[in-house]
Amino acid sequence: MSRIFWRFVNILSRALEPDERDAVRGDLMESGATGGQALLDMMGLVVRRQGALWKDWHPWLALTGVVGIGATLLSELAFQFDGEILMQVRTYWRHGVHYGTGLSVGEDAVYLICLFLAVFSWSWASGFVLGSLSGRATWLTGVLFCVVVMLPGMVHLALSLTALMAPFLLAAIWGTKQGYRMRALQFRQALLLAASVAVLTALLTWTSGWYETVRQVWSEGTWQPIPWPRRLLPLATLSWPAAYMLATASWREYQGEQK
Repeated sequence: MSRIFWRFVNILSRALEPDERDAVRGDLMESGATGGQALLDMMGLVVRRQGALWKDWHPWLALTGVVGIGATLLSELAFQFDGEILMQVRTYWRHGVHYGTGLSVGEDAVYLICLFLAVFSWSWASGFVLGSLSGRATWLTGVLFCVVVMLPGMVHLALSLTALMAPFLLAAIWGTKQGYRMRALQFRQALLLAASVAVLTALLTWTSGWYETVRQVWSEGTWQPIPWPRRLLPLATLSWPAAYMLATASWREYQGEQK
């Protein structure tokens, strides 16, 4: 049992800075504390250290802006993409034909490609900003982000949906690791990312309008198309991490020029 406690001590110690981690583990071993007492001491220290991190506004921005807003919108779009892919695959597998959305195969493909690239880019950018803002609190905000993004698949108990969301989740994890390590992109990198996200946002807003037009025709005017500003709003909201990264990189570039 003592060995199990010490294993948990080692796991919890990863939440500390490397120098402090080694020092604390050494002190606990030299003190002759039992595994249970060492675990309690480590838990208390980790809680105090993590609590101190939340006195700063950066983790709170990550929690509200990235997890609360970004992950919720990403979850809806990822669920939409996965559902439409599954619908097309099942229809072709069972009947050998394209699912009738009212658009051609090419138009459906263009929309889904734009949606995939946009969600992938938003996931990476959100992850990067999450890791950059959260710092050592990333373990908590990162877990919450993943839970919110995967929520539709878990609610519907659909393993196929959960599996299809994997590329977006991996992109977010990749971005989180990069953000935690780098904290900020260079100006040219941030500019390229922001430009790419802006183009994908515009394309997705445009191509989603195709479905609105088709629904209006099918309903003989009963269905009123959603105006493009309303379709753009959630997509633009999802793009805020890219804008934040560009603003941060621009400020760092400006400060460098002033020195």
